[in-house]
Amino acid sequence: MNRRVNIFLSVFALVGALAAPRVAAAPIVFDLSGTFFLSGWTLTGTLTADTATGLATGVDVTISATPALNFPTIQAQGLAAPGVYDMRLNTGVPDFPILDFSFLVDGFPNLAGYAGGVLSGTLTFGPGEHDLLSGVAARSVPEPATLFLLGLSLVGWAASRLRK
Repeated sequence: MNRRVNIFLSVFALVGALAAPRVAAAPIVFDLSGTFFLSGWTLTGTLTADTATGLATGVDVTISATPALNFPTIQAQGLAAPGVYDMRLNTGVPDFPILDFSFLVDGFPNLAGYAGGVLSGTLTFGPGEHDLLSGVAARSVPEPATLFLLGLSLVGWAASRLRK
């Protein structure tokens, strides 16, 4: 009898999960930070990516140069090589100054599966280029779908323990 109940609960949970209306995936928000080699300038800001398309949809990056540089515009983005997703940001002026980023997205064609990690970049500003010495892109919040699946698994586990 207990085996039938467990099978019924498992099938019920699976059907419920499949029949539930799809929750619109929330955008992925990455907190960006880093320090530039030689100049010591710091980079701070956020990058927002659409989970459906895997493309960056918003950016707000500031560099502590004198005067401070704000990069609110995505000029270009895409897979530059297998496992490397490149992005070019600008200050609203198309060509100068520019900030180029590279994200290591091994196994993914875009930012949808990117979980964060080391960030490399180059700032073209003034007489030359400034390389990012250390940089990190970290997810600031978990996706709601992940939390839903975790909650559903805990409910299923609790139901199976109650039946034993």
